[in-house]
Amino acid sequence: MMKKLIGYVGRYFYVMGVVAHWLLAICLVLGIFIGSYIYNQYDLPADIFMKRVVSSLENTSSPLFQKLAQPVSYIAEHFISSEDFSVPHVVLSQKLIGASFENSKITAIDTELDERVITHHRRLVSQNYLRKIHVSTAKDFINAIKDAEAGDNIILSPGQYNINYSRVYLSAFGQTSYPIRISAEAFGDVSINLNSFEGFLITGDNWIVENLKITGVCAKHSGCEHAFHLAGSKNIVIRNNEIVDFNSSIKVNSSGKIPNRRYPDHILIESNSIYNTSARETHSSVTLVDIVAGNDSIMRKNYIGDNSKLGGDFTSYAAFLKGNGNNGLVENNIVNCESSVINDNSTRIGLSFGGGGTGPSFCRDGNCDSEHSNGVMRNNLILNCSQDVGIYLNRARNSTISHNSLFNTLGIDVRFKASSVKLFNNLSNGPIRSRDGGKIEVLLNNESEFDGNIKTIKKVKSEVSRDLCGMKRNRFSNVGALTMPCLEQVRMKSH
Repeated sequence: MMKKLIGYVGRYFYVMGVVAHWLLAICLVLGIFIGSYIYNQYDLPADIFMKRVVSSLENTSSPLFQKLAQPVSYIAEHFISSEDFSVPHVVLSQKLIGASFENSKITAIDTELDERVITHHRRLVSQNYLRKIHVSTAKDFINAIKDAEAGDNIILSPGQYNINYSRVYLSAFGQTSYPIRISAEAFGDVSINLNSFEGFLITGDNWIVENLKITGVCAKHSGCEHAFHLAGSKNIVIRNNEIVDFNSSIKVNSSGKIPNRRYPDHILIESNSIYNTSARETHSSVTLVDIVAGNDSIMRKNYIGDNSKLGGDFTSYAAFLKGNGNNGLVENNIVNCESSVINDNSTRIGLSFGGGGTGPSFCRDGNCDSEHSNGVMRNNLILNCSQDVGIYLNRARNSTISHNSLFNTLGIDVRFKASSVKLFNNLSNGPIRSRDGGKIEVLLNNESEFDGNIKTIKKVKSEVSRDLCGMKRNRFSNVGALTMPCLEQVRMKSH
C-alpha cells in the first residue's frame, strides 16, 4: 500500500513537473512574442526600450513587477549594447540666442521678420509710456504691480528682490498703444528670487516683461511650478529674461468657461534663457514652455535646456504648443535636453506641436480633434534628447517643419491620423518616422542618420530666407539650421 502511495505521489510530481515546465516554456515563448510585438510598436533602440521597461516596472505599485525590474535591468546592462554618441554642445557668441546684456533693447525693426514679430517689436521700440515708476524694494515692486495702469513703465533699480507670495497678480489691462512694462534697464542688473507657486500670474492684456533674472528658490520642487502663468491674457511679451529652476517655467492657457472663455493669443516669448540646474523631483508637468489653446504664439531665439523630470511619468518637454491652438511659430531656438543635467534615463523630448495631448475641457472651443494647426517650426537646433525624439508632432495638422538640426536625439515623430506634416531640409542623426497613421505629405531634402561630420552637410534649395543666426541664406544653403557662416558664431563641440 505504501509503495503504491509513493508511486502515485512520484508520478503526480513527475507529471506536474512536466506540465509546469511546459507551462513555463509556453509563458516564456508568449513573453518573448508579446515583448517583441511591444518593442516593434515603440520603434525605439533596444537599450532605450529596455530602460523604459525597467523604469515602468520600478514605478509600478505591484511588488512582483518591482522585483522583475532587477533581472530586466541586468539583461539591459549586460546583453544589450548601446551606441556611443558624442555629446554635442554649443558655445554661443553673445546676442544670438537667449538672454544677454546686448539684447536689453531693440533699437531697430527688421522688416524681413514675420509680420507678427514686427508688430510686437514696433511696440518695444516705440517706448510709448505715460509714466515711469522706479522701484528699489520688493514691497514697492509689488505695490507698483497692484496699482498698474495702461502706459506704466515699471523699472526695477539694480539689485536683488526676494518675493515670497504664492502668486503675484498682474491683472491690470494695458492697451495696444499703451502697454504695461516691467523691466530692468539692462539685463544683469536685477535678480528676482521667487519662493512662489505660480510666480507672476498674468490675467490682464498687453504686458511686457524684459531683462530680468528670475530664479525659483522653493524648498521643494513641487513648490515652484511657474515663473509666469498667462491665464487667458493677450498680447504678452516675455523677452530677454533668464528663468531658472521651475517645473513649467512659462505656462500659458485659457481662463473662464465656454462661451466666455478667454484665450491667450498673440504671445511673444523671445530671447530668453530658460533652464533648470537639476532634475525636477515632482509629479507635476515639467515643460519649460507650455502653451495651451493659444493662437499666433511665437517662440523665437530662446535657449531652453535641462528639462528632466524624476517623478510621475518621468517625461518632460523643452517646449510644446497644444490644445487646438493655431498658427504657432517656433523658430531660431536652441534646445539642449542634457546640458549640465546629464542623462538620467528619464524621457526628455525637445520641441513639439501637440505634446502629450490635451483634455477636452482645456482645448480651444472644447475641440481636441487637432492639437495644433498650421504651425511652423524652423531653424531650431535641438541637442541631446538622447532618450526620445527631438521633434514630436502629435495631431499636428498642416505643420511645416524646415531647416532644423537635431543632434543626438531619436529624430522626428509624426503621430496619429490628425497629423499632416511637410518636412523640408531637416538634418538629424535619428530617423523621421510616421506612427499610428500620421501623414507626411512632403518629405524633401531631409538628411537623417547624419554621421556627425558637419563639413559633409549637403546644400539644397533654401526653403527659408534666414538661418539659426539670422543670417541670410543663399538660394542654395545647408540642410538644417546652421549655414557655414552661422557655424562661426555657434561653435559646436563634443565631449
